[in-house]
Amino acid sequence: MSIIKRKKQRKLASQNELANTTWPMIHCDPQGTKTSPNEGPTQEDASTILAQLDSDVILMLSTPNAIYVQEAENYVKAFHPETLELLATSPNLDATFPFFAGGTLDDKGYLWFTANDRVARLSPDLSEVVWSESFEPSGQAYNTCCFLPDGNFLVTTSIAAHIISSERTNGTFKVISSLDLYSIMWNEEHVYPFYPIMPRPVSDEEGGLYFTSDGFMSKLLYDQETQTILPDPVWAVPHQERDTSFNLSDAVVVSNRVYAAAKPQDNNAMQIYSVDRTSGEVEGTCIPFPEAIGSVSAHCVGAVPDKNMLIVICETSDLTGGMAAVNTTTMEVLWHSPIAQIGGAFCCSSVSNRGYIISRDSEDGMLKYWAINLDDGSQTVLHQYPSDVDPSVSLASIGYDGKLYYPNPSPGFAMIQDINNTNN
Repeated sequence: MSIIKRKKQRKLASQNELANTTWPMIHCDPQGTKTSPNEGPTQEDASTILAQLDSDVILMLSTPNAIYVQEAENYVKAFHPETLELLATSPNLDATFPFFAGGTLDDKGYLWFTANDRVARLSPDLSEVVWSESFEPSGQAYNTCCFLPDGNFLVTTSIAAHIISSERTNGTFKVISSLDLYSIMWNEEHVYPFYPIMPRPVSDEEGGLYFTSDGFMSKLLYDQETQTILPDPVWAVPHQERDTSFNLSDAVVVSNRVYAAAKPQDNNAMQIYSVDRTSGEVEGTCIPFPEAIGSVSAHCVGAVPDKNMLIVICETSDLTGGMAAVNTTTMEVLWHSPIAQIGGAFCCSSVSNRGYIISRDSEDGMLKYWAINLDDGSQTVLHQYPSDVDPSVSLASIGYDGKLYYPNPSPGFAMIQDINNTNN
């Protein structure tokens, strides 16, 4: 294992050198699957480099030429994908998480983040920032930004959804329309009661937006002609137990269904709902971790669509939690890979057939990076080292040439790859 500190950044060759790929975004894709089309590591004791930073990593976005890291305070940084040398640092965006959030790349390589009450578009070399107009009301936490089918940009906050033009006009990006989420009703109930941070919506190719909120999983429609989100829900599914919540993780779209996790009550375990994305009918439910009473994870549901498989995680202090797989049609639990004290986020590689998670063992104090075989849940420890700090809910990224980039609590992040890839 190598550990590097931040070096003096070298000048980038050109603005378009860094980002030239279209898929990287928070949770990997608009459907929220958390599954990458890139290859990841599979070997025990894989080659690992650790990069140390000044503040916590919130999320990372991978391109062939750079790894973009959003720190908790004010900055986005670009690192060399092999050496982890610091390539560039953005101007000060004067925002801290959760008012500094989002994270996605467009097809021209520009990075988009929310910062306080505006959207910031960063050039691929991070030297230029173009701001949107301010949206009202301001001062709310932001947990999402993503592109819509017509190229406009969606920002959701704890109380509103804003449509932002991605085409610059007079030096800025215009706010096209806004929707007060609190005003949306279903059977005389507020679908989106105020919550400090609401999971981001996921979308389908037809403009459907799927939200999870305190009591409902729901579908809204984006109208491309009027460039607005229609205020009347297509459907809203209330949780069966009204004193619990869907406000746990973003939904996941696979084929004609949408899935979401419901928080457990004190004497129950986390439950996964399967809903027909056209009608809103509940097609099935399952409890992947029946013995993990009252336990949850922040980013707990993903999917590997090619395998008709949901991937679910649950944080526990014992082996009742970990990672599990669920059949997307039957809602049958396929396997359970028990790991204690995991971090609250994960990602998968459809190419390597692996899910990736981090944990810290309280008995030996070892921070461990795991690769879980998606066929049977068998485990491989990619790397481990002593740590006094538990893993966070920060989001990892699968890069190119078999590299996995994973936040660690140092603060900083790790680059992990199989030994036979180190000379590629």
